[in-house]
Amino acid sequence: MPGRYRQSVPVRVVLSRTVAAAAVVVALCACGRAAPRHVAPVRLTLSSPADESRVEASAATISGVVSPQSARVLVVGQDVKPGADGSFSTTVSLTPGTNLIDVIASAPHALPAMAALRVVRFVLITVPPVTGQSPTDAAAAIRRAGLKPQLQGDSDPFAFLLPLSEQVCSQTPDGGKQVDPNSVVTIRLGKLC
Repeated sequence: MPGRYRQSVPVRVVLSRTVAAAAVVVALCACGRAAPRHVAPVRLTLSSPADESRVEASAATISGVVSPQSARVLVVGQDVKPGADGSFSTTVSLTPGTNLIDVIASAPHALPAMAALRVVRFVLITVPPVTGQSPTDAAAAIRRAGLKPQLQGDSDPFAFLLPLSEQVCSQTPDGGKQVDPNSVVTIRLGKLC
């Protein structure tokens, strides 16, 4: 209002009143609040297969135990119902190579639990029979199969004098055998086998 004298309140007093009011609000909000309750975690144990298991099959059975028995279990995102004793089991498809399988268990009013394991699926490869082929064709066939060719030249010191082409005389392992991927196939070459 014009003409009236305004009394100014020092800034220090205003800040003190604001801090005091905030402290009262915090104290009132804290009244009656219960102490935080301890939340027990879900217990999850995987029993099979072991981590980094190596299998040849296209699927693996994942099994374990969960507590509480009423917990919800997800294996690779799929629901699995635990039995009355908390045990669970399900089959998971595997792709060639390393498969990461995650298992999550949750229950109301409990911290969830998670476990993961790796299952390595090996796909055995049949060695192609290359005896009698040229070295180039034999090496190409072995590479196409996912194997590594290792060529061994003719041991006859006078073979270069023969007017014949080199061919595969033998191979190790033999054609038709099953081996791991990237295995070495030794090819023995010669002009006369």
